[in-house]
Amino acid sequence: MNTKKDFGAIKKKPLSYGFINKGDIWFALKYNFTDELTMRNRIGQNLVDFAWIDSEIVITSLQMLWDTFAQARNKKDEYSFISVAMLERAKRFLSANVYLSVYLFAFIDFLLEDTIDERVISNDFIFDSDWLDKPDNTYIYANEKFSYIDHFANSFFAIQKSVQKSLDTILVNRTDNSDLSSAARLSLLENTDEFYKNNWGTRFTSFIGKPYEGAKSYVQLTELGTITDMLRYELTQLVLKNVPYKICKCCNEMFIPKGRSDSLYCLRIMPGRTKPCSAIGANFVAVEKRNTDPVLKTYRKAYERLKKRVELGYMTDEDFFKWDDKAKEMRGKCKNNKISFVEFEKWIDDTSRKRKTKDIKLDF
Repeated sequence: MNTKKDFGAIKKKPLSYGFINKGDIWFALKYNFTDELTMRNRIGQNLVDFAWIDSEIVITSLQMLWDTFAQARNKKDEYSFISVAMLERAKRFLSANVYLSVYLFAFIDFLLEDTIDERVISNDFIFDSDWLDKPDNTYIYANEKFSYIDHFANSFFAIQKSVQKSLDTILVNRTDNSDLSSAARLSLLENTDEFYKNNWGTRFTSFIGKPYEGAKSYVQLTELGTITDMLRYELTQLVLKNVPYKICKCCNEMFIPKGRSDSLYCLRIMPGRTKPCSAIGANFVAVEKRNTDPVLKTYRKAYERLKKRVELGYMTDEDFFKWDDKAKEMRGKCKNNKISFVEFEKWIDDTSRKRKTKDIKLDF
């Protein structure tokens, strides 16, 4: 085990190398416990998705890795056995987002090698630990490392907020300097904004090299020392290449359309849901609109009221459909300002609250 003075030592080598190819951004990552991993996605996709990854996914993935580490180490205290077990369990999370993958790799590295990778985790989120001076005991060792989940997660959330703020300032919220291009706004931030300089102020080194181990061709590689370097590199490419983005009509957050350029919904899963916005968006928006639009809300309540009467045998299907056809006509007139909402609401009350079907008058 490493001594306490080694704890949190900065890894001198770059965290990643990045390059651009055919509209995609590529990152090559390497840790001792795995072969080089090359991940690619459309420029901006990883950055924007990172900005709104659900916190539950982050906590769950870190806890899952710790559980796997503790169980595997108790079964067979061997570096390769434990690392393979954790990587296998992490597969579904590693494919989700390159920046989440970086955090998970840093956590795996922490569990295996007793070091905090300061290329990923800021010193602001590390507290002093005495357990490194203790004997190498499986249960104490694993249980005390569990407390570091919060520090990894809090570091993730802090950078996530910085990304959200920068994306809003540069691309979405254009109330100030609205006449400037995204590139000009980014340049302005780099030179004048203290928050941006403190959180994103880095410079890159580029050179010609092979994009990944075993490659035959050469590309322009950019050396990325930290995770904020990776994020800023992608932000720069997103802005300079004018990658189109949209605001999801379901979660109201920014996203990069994948596939169809006319997509209305993102592929992210909203907090508290099990399906992505693309799967539930249309219905979600319809429900939200119905709940906030007084015309739709009034019509829907009456519809449900009379539908219930049909189910109880107090109204025939024929009369119900006759009412519904007329109600939709009246709803359309109200939406088109041919009648007032007060007139529409009165018609709805007069035709849907009568106790007997014969008393309902469908003329207006």
